[in-house]
Amino acid sequence: MPAPGSGQSHRDLHRGGRRHERSDSRSRDHDHHRRDRSDPRRGVRDRRRREGGRRGGFRGRDEDADDGRRPRRRPARDPRRGGDRDIEEIRLSSGSDSENGDHGVEVISEDEEAIEAQAVALLEDDGWDEEDEAERRIQELRMKRQKLMNQLEKSGTALVQPNPKATQDTGGDSFKSEDPYYSEMKAEEEGQDGVKWKTAKSRSASQVDMFALEDNNALVKPPDMSGTTQDGLENPHLTDNWDDAEGYYRVQTSEVLDTRYQVFAYTGQGVFSNVVRARDLAKGGREVAIKIIRNNEIMHKAGLKELEMLRRINEADPDDKFHCLRLYRKFFHRQHLCLAFESLSMNLREILKKYGKHIGININAVRSYAQQLLLALKHLRRCNVIHADIKPDNILVNETKSILKLCDFGSASHVADSEITPYLISRFYRAPEIILGLKYDFAVDLWSFGATIYELFTGKIMFPGHSNNEMLKLFMELKGKVPNKLIKRGMFKNNHFDDSCTFMFLETDKVTQRDKTVAMPVVHKTRNLSKELFGEDQVTNEQSAKIVEMDVFARSLIDLCHLARGLIIQEPRLVKLKSPTYILGDLHGNFHDLICFEKVLWRMGPKLVPANFLFLGDYVDRGQFGVEVVAYLLAQKIAAPAKFHLLRGNHECRQIQKNFTFHRECIAKFGRDVGEKVWESINQVFDVMPIAAVIDGKIFCVHGGIPPPWMGGGLIASLDKVNKTIKSPEDEEPLVWEYLWNDPYRNEDNEPLPSEIKKQLGMNELDGFVGNYRRGTGHMFTDKALNEFLARNRLSHVIRAHEVKETGFSVQHRQRLITVFSSSKYCNGSNEAACVLADNNRIRLIRLDTAG
Repeated sequence: MPAPGSGQSHRDLHRGGRRHERSDSRSRDHDHHRRDRSDPRRGVRDRRRREGGRRGGFRGRDEDADDGRRPRRRPARDPRRGGDRDIEEIRLSSGSDSENGDHGVEVISEDEEAIEAQAVALLEDDGWDEEDEAERRIQELRMKRQKLMNQLEKSGTALVQPNPKATQDTGGDSFKSEDPYYSEMKAEEEGQDGVKWKTAKSRSASQVDMFALEDNNALVKPPDMSGTTQDGLENPHLTDNWDDAEGYYRVQTSEVLDTRYQVFAYTGQGVFSNVVRARDLAKGGREVAIKIIRNNEIMHKAGLKELEMLRRINEADPDDKFHCLRLYRKFFHRQHLCLAFESLSMNLREILKKYGKHIGININAVRSYAQQLLLALKHLRRCNVIHADIKPDNILVNETKSILKLCDFGSASHVADSEITPYLISRFYRAPEIILGLKYDFAVDLWSFGATIYELFTGKIMFPGHSNNEMLKLFMELKGKVPNKLIKRGMFKNNHFDDSCTFMFLETDKVTQRDKTVAMPVVHKTRNLSKELFGEDQVTNEQSAKIVEMDVFARSLIDLCHLARGLIIQEPRLVKLKSPTYILGDLHGNFHDLICFEKVLWRMGPKLVPANFLFLGDYVDRGQFGVEVVAYLLAQKIAAPAKFHLLRGNHECRQIQKNFTFHRECIAKFGRDVGEKVWESINQVFDVMPIAAVIDGKIFCVHGGIPPPWMGGGLIASLDKVNKTIKSPEDEEPLVWEYLWNDPYRNEDNEPLPSEIKKQLGMNELDGFVGNYRRGTGHMFTDKALNEFLARNRLSHVIRAHEVKETGFSVQHRQRLITVFSSSKYCNGSNEAACVLADNNRIRLIRLDTAG
């Protein structure tokens, strides 16, 4: 809400928008104004203040006192002291247990930079300008090549066609022999008819990435332009001039399909179809991928089957949440069934080659892709569909590499219609039950998923067998002998085992180069999966236990947040408490100090202490253990809901946490996906936390300060009228924003007078309030504004947090305003930690010796 006469909003005081605080961890005094170092009185005044505090001579000193000495004792009910409450300082030690300083807390990251380094991006996005230029050059060369072919055809010169055997399907194995990465593989597969197809210099037609803009290694036949003239017109002297001899449609660049799809790139062809990229003229030029089914009765039926499968899968996921490729529509073009899909960028095979050749991609990327792929498999199971061809080539990602989609449902089938065949699924991702001839279900997709994830993480094929027989041998080298009862149930057991279930390994004799059969009664386990995944540095039992522990911790914390939110949302926005009450200020992820407070104040548990415990917010950011601090406080809240009370601070807001460290801390400790869930669960608790509390009807407690009366802050009772759930206080409840951000005006250290500040900011007189120029948002309030606020609400004191203090606390404005800070050595500083005890007619300031 804009201040009267100001002409601007309280959010517009700083041109940086949401830049409320400096995020540089070295600027420990971000909550302080900049002191004038030219003031000759500054050194003397600071030295006196330090000496007075350290020698114990400072007790309840008023920072606004002009003489800098301890205030003279006044009668107990002198109204100038803010009621009948005495203020004194107490110094406590957390005890001998704190000598070690860590209290059993394990340091996960040493500093803010380490936390940020752990939260790495999924993939680096470098070199795109060079790739775009390369793609443009490739398109130019392809256009020149097409013109040359047309000229050769017109002149009658014979065109050289590829060897038809070069496109023979070998079971869908996607390994390019021209790439050194795959040259080690002897790509040889036994067809169902017993014929061996040599593919050492060729690729399977199903290997072709249907969405890749260029696939230089694909030895597939290019679009035959023999049916067109140089100008692209049909030759009336040729029959069926839009199809080649095998039924593939001859595609021309810039051709318009179905009067709306303008082709701009040819991707490649597979067994069932060829694929082009086009722009949908009816949708503003949206890019699509069009799969043109071969003009063949068998292929046409297969295309209709895939169409029906895609419709079922897409209709069951109208919100596109389960990462299956979307089918836009189908149409017929010159007797060809055409399927228009959403267009994506790369497949995971290309991702591996570009970002993780031989070594695998980043673990955070693997985690994200695995989760999305599992969601796709979960959706297929709900639809009773088996994909039956999961591999990196059939998994696409978008331009940002963050979203994954499962594609190519040509081999998919209903689980009830599954047929036993030994060559279902590409060989390197083929499950044992397929090879043995057992009845199979959704588990075969899960096996392929595991092999794919292994390949993404290591950059290597998990089971690089050259035949089904060798694949079984590789399985047993990892998992051990196949149980005899499974072997006996297999339809193809005789191909690999004898009557006694002894494995018969087919290999080539090194001397004669002839095939021979070797009986292997025992196949020893020779592979160590842990070593393959983590290298020579084996995962110790302690490290393995830590991984499991963090996973359990994440799930437990999410459940804890759910329970705590149910309790806190029932509380009023203004909590009313009775003394005695301990009041703690900012913790900022300092779990060590929190445990020290526990040992001093509630060692036996809060239920056994005849006092309440009130926390003033700012539990996270800048400290290393924000997650642990929140988990501890929420657990205590659930255990003692009438004793533990948690108020909201300005750092209990999502945008502030993203600007500082808590969001990165969650991701670093739990991984990107789980960390996001933990972070959101914690913030859902923050959304419903109370804003302020009042003790004995006299002491007002809040994180920041008092708000201007014209913003609805005249009476504290108005807090109970605000919403129960507030995700963004700045946008939803400006009054709450003022309570979280406002600061007291201080007249020491040469701070500009309010009138000078108002003049600089172009604001009118605001009854004791001025724009908070130090933070760029909210207001600062003077002694006049504080007195009016206390009188209007019949209060005696305001206790707040929000600002770091060298001694852990400060007393201002005629001892009516107390600031407490409960995190020592904040941002590697030298400040102490403190808390406040409000006990009937006394306010005790307790300084905690966290090093003793």
